[in-house]
Amino acid sequence: MDKDFQKWSSDEVAAYLGTKGLEGYATIFREQKVDGSVVHTLTDDDLKEMGVQAIGDRRKIMTVLEGLREASDQKDREAVLWEGTEVQFWSCCDWARSTKCGCCSEDAENYKLRYNYLEIHRPDYNECGWIRCCYGHSYKIMSVDLSNISNVEVEGVPPPCIDQCFCCAKDQEHVKINLEHPENGLEILRLKKGDGTAMSRKLKNQVEIMQTMERS
Repeated sequence: MDKDFQKWSSDEVAAYLGTKGLEGYATIFREQKVDGSVVHTLTDDDLKEMGVQAIGDRRKIMTVLEGLREASDQKDREAVLWEGTEVQFWSCCDWARSTKCGCCSEDAENYKLRYNYLEIHRPDYNECGWIRCCYGHSYKIMSVDLSNISNVEVEGVPPPCIDQCFCCAKDQEHVKINLEHPENGLEILRLKKGDGTAMSRKLKNQVEIMQTMERS
């Protein structure tokens, strides 16, 4: 299913009906100017008003429209509402110390907030005992169900004194995401100052939407 069908013209909608064996109703959809922005919202009563009298044909058309609605819902679920990258280091000096001037680089976590879940792309470092190797790192993608979030907090964290005094390091904001399951579960997103506050507002809004839907 083409998830961009909402951009279709009425001619393209009519052509799509033709591929489903409903070419006999293509002219009606053109005359009624039913384009991709409204086609998936049509009801059985709308079809009657448009002149589709045969019950069997209305059922066939509604089945096709249901496929479009599902495609639209899937696109909404997959849409990225916010994305960000972990702040790993306080300053360039901290980066140099931690990565041995780039010889042992570290991959940052990446975050994507979608309609009903938070996606965390987290590196899984290859280690030999307690020593982290400079190669062979893998990663895992975690999905945090927004209906499983009990609370979201933002903590402003200042840099260490040495980085602040000599390297002009800036504050970070740590978004703490408390989970209901597992009990006392916690995810922490380390972001730039200001970005954490903005992200938490978006996250709280989506959490409220998801939990309202679950209650209903």
